[in-house]
Amino acid sequence: MRLLLSNWAQRYGLIGVAVTWLAASVGHAQITYLSANRGATVSLGYDTNSLAQEGTTISSYSGNYSAAAGPSSPFADFSTVLGGSAGVAYSLANLTNTWSASAGAEQTSSLNAQGILFSASVNEGGNRYPDYCNEASFLQVSFIVSAPVSYELTCEGGPDPFFSAESWRLTSANLGVLVNGSDKGAGGTSGIPVSYSGVLVPGDEYTLTLQETAGFTTSPYGDSGGLQVDFTVPESAPQWLLGWGLGGVLALRMKRWRKSDGAAESARENRP
Repeated sequence: MRLLLSNWAQRYGLIGVAVTWLAASVGHAQITYLSANRGATVSLGYDTNSLAQEGTTISSYSGNYSAAAGPSSPFADFSTVLGGSAGVAYSLANLTNTWSASAGAEQTSSLNAQGILFSASVNEGGNRYPDYCNEASFLQVSFIVSAPVSYELTCEGGPDPFFSAESWRLTSANLGVLVNGSDKGAGGTSGIPVSYSGVLVPGDEYTLTLQETAGFTTSPYGDSGGLQVDFTVPESAPQWLLGWGLGGVLALRMKRWRKSDGAAESARENRP
């Protein structure tokens, strides 16, 4: 009886050790963030001094608008909506005019161990170009990984590549530029998702930079633009393959051991 228990422990105890090792080896490659800079900014206004020099009489001016926002801490979830306007009323040669302009910027972004989500937009409106106006929503994150792992990066800008400028860039400290894309002008990819993939390895440092910008000085008046980005690190394929392969070997060995034990038991029962 002791001999049978000893044989069983030697055979099936190995399975317990192997399964424990398998469970420890199969998992997710983790992203560790080193630094993060995210935010949104908006500014616009009219130059009332220039209007006054042209012989106009300023009857009212709402003032310039400026706002900026960022996350509560570098790696915290972040969501903001900025928006404001500027307006001026003036008279010239017995004619009264009222100018108005508005601008906004938004961002929702999150950083976690398995990827980065980024959604940004900018917008402009009104009946007259202001003298200056700028909107931006941006992200720049540096990180490392704990194990070799593939990545997937999907970027989509739009809807009008002649209004706003969207850009995305992934760099490696060791290899240089891995991804460099833009949605601006005639060569833009507005409304069409663009996907990239590759492999990240330990010992290297990576930086993802995303930018959504617009301004009255460089784009048609009264429009909107956006940038949607999804950067994910799936489960490590080599480890899963190793797990499945080892699982198959263990299953086969268990089947053989059971047959062997059954044959031995039958022989003992048939022994005179």
